[in-house]
Amino acid sequence: MMYNKHNLAIAKIASKSSVRPELSGVYFTKDETVATDSFRLIEITTPKDCDIDNFPNPAKPLKEFKPFIVSAKEVSKFRLEENENVPIVNNAVITKISDTQVQLATTNLESLDTKTFRLIEGDFPDYEPLFPAYKPVTEITINGKFLIEMLSLLKDLDKNGYVKMKIYKGNGEGKIVLESSNEFQQGRGLLMAIRDKE
Repeated sequence: MMYNKHNLAIAKIASKSSVRPELSGVYFTKDETVATDSFRLIEITTPKDCDIDNFPNPAKPLKEFKPFIVSAKEVSKFRLEENENVPIVNNAVITKISDTQVQLATTNLESLDTKTFRLIEGDFPDYEPLFPAYKPVTEITINGKFLIEMLSLLKDLDKNGYVKMKIYKGNGEGKIVLESSNEFQQGRGLLMAIRDKE
């Protein structure tokens, strides 16, 4: 399995506290990476557009291993090549793992670059039961970039950064209304859905 920039970027939401070290890391499995700070959680699956058997020699990527946790701080320093024409270089593979360390390797097709990370002891929380197994009330697709921009503006009105989200669906369209306020000002935003999913 290979990991790309999306798998590594989730390090930014890992816990910054040292009280529970397992929450301050990124959890690697053969199918995904996961990070949480106990208030939010994100999981990104491994990319399917590259075949691990095509990763250049002399790397010998591991195909099977036990899941492990690596410091999010260290993961955030790890850099990958970005090349649209040669997707394989946009990924990292695991080449060695022990009880205390893991080695990730990247390539630019000419050479291999390896980095060794210390493993965090402990068990990552069983997060799967946290995701609802029942059908959502509604589902709409929105432009994530637009949502981020609106949230970044509205969050500053509330001293805690809170923004209320209201989701409306009807007449074949969906809308999200965002609201935030303080004692002196109020703000609201409207984001239209790109498309509905029935």
